Amino acid sequence: MHFTTPCPAHHQLAMDTIVALGDLTDSSSYSESTDVDMAEADWTGHGRDELLVEIPCRPSIKIESDDDASLRGGVVFPRQTVAWARKVAVVPPRKHGYDEAEFPFEFPDPGQLSDDDGYSTSSDWDSYGALPLTMSEYDSVVARLEGSEDWNADQRKLHKLLYMRGLHPMIPSWWRVSLKMWGITQPHLDDVFTPRHSKKRVAIHAYGNEVAATKALESLFYLSQTVSDYEEIGYQSKITSTAVKGIRSYIKWALRDAGIDNRRSLLNMLVQGYTPDFHVDDDSQSGESDFAPSPVSSNEDGDRETADAVKAGGKRHHQSDAELEEAQRALRFTRAVSRDLERRLLGLGQRWRERLRQKRGGKGFVARPPTLYAFAVIQHIVMLASYDSGSATDPVVVLEQVRLNERGQWLWNALSLALPVNMARDALNGFRGTSVVVERREEDWRADPDL
Repeated sequence: MHFTTPCPAHHQLAMDTIVALGDLTDSSSYSESTDVDMAEADWTGHGRDELLVEIPCRPSIKIESDDDASLRGGVVFPRQTVAWARKVAVVPPRKHGYDEAEFPFEFPDPGQLSDDDGYSTSSDWDSYGALPLTMSEYDSVVARLEGSEDWNADQRKLHKLLYMRGLHPMIPSWWRVSLKMWGITQPHLDDVFTPRHSKKRVAIHAYGNEVAATKALESLFYLSQTVSDYEEIGYQSKITSTAVKGIRSYIKWALRDAGIDNRRSLLNMLVQGYTPDFHVDDDSQSGESDFAPSPVSSNEDGDRETADAVKAGGKRHHQSDAELEEAQRALRFTRAVSRDLERRLLGLGQRWRERLRQKRGGKGFVARPPTLYAFAVIQHIVMLASYDSGSATDPVVVLEQVRLNERGQWLWNALSLALPVNMARDALNGFRGTSVVVERREEDWRADPDL
């Protein structure tokens, strides 16, 4: 299993990683308090910068201010980068308290955007805003990632979107009204939304009820807050199940919104939770499983070799026997999670190939098997893995690691979870008319009180 990571363009380095089990229970540096009481929030400007006036989210470039973000934990930008500096340089500042209808800034003419297929989420935005200033930097970063040359188009697209969060439009502009209470409609977060009047589809969108779509996205905003609160009050045992439930609920909404029956359709995404005491011999068909995985061979020789290497390295650094044992236990856990996740994705890919294989002894497929996505939840950490099911020999890669316990990261965490779900849902739409995807019956829609 190849562990590859997105560049830390403006978020923490991924996969640095679950090897240290202690990291699963330590509180994040952001986890210092619960939501700020709105009555105590400071809504007055401090005179340092126009962006700080009545803005509940921190600007992308760190300004000399120690004030905490005020609304629902705030949107804290991980760290400044060349891309963000260029964005601030090329985008003129807005007056605080502006009215969108009266704001004079000239948005790009939607007619100048190239027409593309309805499911495109990136190619036609490459010349938008500050993206051209970042593309060469991104390309050089991806070129240094081991195995990135073997990624398929979906994996490259998702990785780029994850890297470009905050610079690349990902949410329709007309969702601003529904999400205004969260404070993400501020000027320095404009590029999270599409330009005003643009009708081009972006990665996160709705086929049906737009209000239900924004509520589903808000549930992912709350997920980071809930995980942070559980960690702060010492309820670590609830974190994994809460995160698994939250991600699965969003997947159910996405499929229902597209009119796909999630019970009778073969899905291209799965969610799996792992406890710190998980080992590879655990029952793979427990209640947490999305499907019964196909068996794969274990590499016990590799386990022994790696354990010996850990022991030798520990002795060189004068680690105690207890520390060495903890390091070996963490290593066994990491390998167990990696094997289990890989086994599940390979098994699901095999099912897709069998269902799409041409009948009467044909060797081809009626349609190309899709890219599969998996969310591996390890307490507050969510690993996003992907597998191209078109070939049994394709590797499983980890594209992102999301830390749900970091205060101020709820917007970026939600986008990281919503992007692969929406991409997977769009791909399933391409299999309508096959036996793989079953459409949701109209009576099912009427019976759902939420719709």
